[in-house]
Amino acid sequence: MVLGNDYFDGLDQHQIAPFAEEALAIDRIVDQAVAEHSLNSQDIDAAIRKGLLPRLFKLMGMDKAKEAIEAVIQITRVGISRGER
Repeated sequence: MVLGNDYFDGLDQHQIAPFAEEALAIDRIVDQAVAEHSLNSQDIDAAIRKGLLPRLFKLMGMDKAKEAIEAVIQITRVGISRGER
């Protein structure tokens, strides 16, 4: 989402694979954060940031990593408010 579709248009499968792996890791980290900190939304946010920042920084740099993490947190909040997580 943060990098946009144009970023991926010129990439082959080997270049896209790390992003697919990170998407799965993001899902695991969010699930774990919600399970461990379900009573406190601030703790959920902190656990997501702590789990994702080092991983995404290596993949896309600090600015894009922060932007991606904020998007993940917003999506998580919406999911929690709807009872989806």
